[in-house]
Amino acid sequence: MLLRTTVVVLLAAMFGACGAAPAADDLREELRTSSDQYWAAVARQDAEEVTSWWLEDAVVLGSGIHLVGRAALQEMLEGLYPALTVHNMEVLDRSIDAAGNLGIERARYREVISLGGGPQQTVDGSYLAHWRRDSEGQWRIKAMVLATAGADSLHSQ
Repeated sequence: MLLRTTVVVLLAAMFGACGAAPAADDLREELRTSSDQYWAAVARQDAEEVTSWWLEDAVVLGSGIHLVGRAALQEMLEGLYPALTVHNMEVLDRSIDAAGNLGIERARYREVISLGGGPQQTVDGSYLAHWRRDSEGQWRIKAMVLATAGADSLHSQ
């Protein structure tokens, strides 16, 4: 009888724990909302808000970019944003997977920018972002790999 009671209690605890976890669709929607808010901050060129979405030890990789840490990203953005105007920013063909405290986002994007008051340029790119939920339950970016086409001088500013 003790064994049967123990098994029933263990099964109830297991199924109860499974039910407490957010469904995959709910996690993907939470992450999509966070991503939308992040990209809106990018479009507004708000370096402080943009970097608030990143973990302290985050990594950014791309053509001509290898940044480690939120502070390095903020320094790069504060140097870039005064010379950059974002006219339009769109995230396209997004795919999000999330489980527990980890999320992966893959997408293409298109932005129309101008550098140093020059002519508008269209930048097409793609990214892969590794998101992680922090201790307060907020989604933050742990790492991002960017690939761009167009605006070759963007990262040399």
